[in-house]
Amino acid sequence: MTYGFTGETTDANGLIYLRARYYNPVDARFMSRDTWGGDYNRPLSQNRWMYVEGNPVNFVDPSGHIAEGIEAKKADIIRDKLKLNYGVEIRKDWGYVLYYAPRSVVVTCKWNKGNWRSLDELSYVYKSVKNTADTMGGPAKFRRAMKNRPVYVTRYNITSDNLTYYALPLADIVLTNYRFKNEKYVTYTFSHELGHIWDIRSGFALSRNMAETISTYYCAGLDQGGLWGQNGQGCFYDIAAGKEPPPGKRDLSENYAGTNAKEDWAEAFGSYVYPHYWKNTQTTVALGPLRKQYVHDKISSIP
Repeated sequence: MTYGFTGETTDANGLIYLRARYYNPVDARFMSRDTWGGDYNRPLSQNRWMYVEGNPVNFVDPSGHIAEGIEAKKADIIRDKLKLNYGVEIRKDWGYVLYYAPRSVVVTCKWNKGNWRSLDELSYVYKSVKNTADTMGGPAKFRRAMKNRPVYVTRYNITSDNLTYYALPLADIVLTNYRFKNEKYVTYTFSHELGHIWDIRSGFALSRNMAETISTYYCAGLDQGGLWGQNGQGCFYDIAAGKEPPPGKRDLSENYAGTNAKEDWAEAFGSYVYPHYWKNTQTTVALGPLRKQYVHDKISSIP
């Protein structure tokens, strides 16, 4: 195995492995398209047979994801802005890393493959955080809503929707490939996840109180004194019992807000930040006035 273009390995068939795909130097063609679909704001990036948007003299893409060079510098700038202005900390997994060869004193510096598949993914996150903070009254109020604690964001390059957010150190919001369908979806969904973090740090008071306000949360088997009755059936969440339908699919069995009160709150919050994401159509419902007023009041109460 030898080293070819940009120092990457060449296999026995003469193909150069460029992480995301193979390149055939004989006919100067890639064997497959880029795994990233590109961004409509950058037409050259949408040509998935192209390499670093047709500028291999100035740029390389050793990870197949964020390109080494100016893209990596821009990624660092976005990361710094998120941390300094909003307290949102992106777990950095791209960049140069020192590698120590076994049983040797030789140290090499290599570009580490990151899970962020493009600079645009980071840009979408930044746009969502900025829009969310602006809606909440600015960076200072946003940080106070988050209890002046960092919001950690981790990117996993897996195709799964099982990982979303966690109330754990260094893993408040976990993003998978499923989260990056397009800019509209990403910005809305990330705002939704920020709503979850705000709710978590309020002790789930935001979602619980909204459920009581909308009447989607009720208790059965209680007597007038507020004590358990003899049948003691417990408390329940029922999206269909609410005073207005939640934003999203009209079919409540397919509406994500119907999962639980926490998702109902996060969907209401995301829809408040992005009011045009859900519209009143034959199949979808926009954010209703009761939920809209509730989110507005909670934002207004941020000190």
